[in-house]
Amino acid sequence: MLFSHNLIHTLAGFNQADQLGGASYDLLDAVFDASPVGIYVVDTEFRIRLVNRVARPVFGNIGELIGRDFAEVIHILWPEEYAAEIARRFRHTLETGEPYVTPRRAEWRRDSGMLEYYEWSIHRIVVLDGQNSVVCYFIDIGERVRAEASLAHLAAIVTSSDDAIISKDLQGILQTWNAGAQRIFGYTADESIGKPATLLMPPDRVNEEPEILERIRRGEVIDHYDTVRQRKDGSLVDISLTVSPLRDGTGRIIGATKIARDISERKQAERDKALLSRELQHRTRNMLGIIQSIARRTLTSGTSVEQAKNVFLARLTALGHANELLAHGDWHGAALKDVVERALEPFAMRFSAEGRRILLNSKATQGFTLVIHELSTNAHKHGAFSVPSGTVAIRWTLDDTSKPARLMFRWEEAGGPQVVPPKQTNFGTQLLKAAIGGAEVHFDFAAQGLIYTLAVPISTVVDEVA
Repeated sequence: MLFSHNLIHTLAGFNQADQLGGASYDLLDAVFDASPVGIYVVDTEFRIRLVNRVARPVFGNIGELIGRDFAEVIHILWPEEYAAEIARRFRHTLETGEPYVTPRRAEWRRDSGMLEYYEWSIHRIVVLDGQNSVVCYFIDIGERVRAEASLAHLAAIVTSSDDAIISKDLQGILQTWNAGAQRIFGYTADESIGKPATLLMPPDRVNEEPEILERIRRGEVIDHYDTVRQRKDGSLVDISLTVSPLRDGTGRIIGATKIARDISERKQAERDKALLSRELQHRTRNMLGIIQSIARRTLTSGTSVEQAKNVFLARLTALGHANELLAHGDWHGAALKDVVERALEPFAMRFSAEGRRILLNSKATQGFTLVIHELSTNAHKHGAFSVPSGTVAIRWTLDDTSKPARLMFRWEEAGGPQVVPPKQTNFGTQLLKAAIGGAEVHFDFAAQGLIYTLAVPISTVVDEVA
């Protein structure tokens, strides 16, 4: 068996092959062909002499290999530059006996047009007839390279992720910790790895961990589970948690991987939405109450239907102006000066408004709007605004001497017709008295014009004083 004789001398290093029996030759034949490493031999005439089972597919579909010119074969397989390098390396080892071990190589195959990855080494050997040959051992590392690239890609994702990506064993001990975990929870990798996962749990959530571990042992995936965790500084953070079983190469569950996403903004938005909904319901009920009160008083004041309709619509329009101001300030309130100037827009240049910056709350904004609307409507019909020469001065101050401190508001007309006190109290007068809850109101029907004053505890109407 020439193949076995060659194999003995070239690969096994035996010098006395003739002392071995046929059974030994057969055994070496089997070992050679079953080797997971590709092996082939090129003789001194640069012809392929031996090729094992793993090596044959690498040479592609180029027909019989044994006896083929090695240089011819590699020029079929590889681009000219790489084929020339291989031939040069083989000839150098054949002539000098100097072995060569290549670093990882990635080369295009000329015959298939595909990129392949190999590690290979060559050594000079002496075959049975005493001539030198070169044996090449090689490994196709394509799968390994692709796996490493995939792992590197995955590692880059984990490293750069804003989410916390961590792992723990089946005892709940933290094993890995990425930058996202440090950003969300505040602990560094050194501070967290080796510690129990309960490190991140507030006291009232610690009982979640045994249940999570038990589900992981059963192979379950816990997907998008909203919960709360505790940061290093003790503050709480809303997270969405996905937990998956971590398996070894045999498929055995050895732990769990966790992806935790900070959902604080989403949770805050949900809370804001719920608060806004409750606030909207509250404001709607209040608004309907105000409208019902205006409608009831207006439509039962003894005036004609047409007059009542006009008055009612005017008051609703004033209320709408108040709500526009509130909406502009996100319903937190409006400046008293803005309320005054918006309500008196039709009488520009006929009034003056001065006072400290007072930010009214939403209820007081509506109340003052209705008050100023009633005063301006009355002034337009009977008072200062009914004649070209009439003016109104609006002033407000903060009385810090009283207990509690009070907002003092004053409406003073001048230049209009002589004032005549009303003979009966109408809804407008009632509204001026009651629009601002807790206020003390006074009417002075002076000959030169109406003077209306209002004093109210600052804490009931004001959000901010500058």
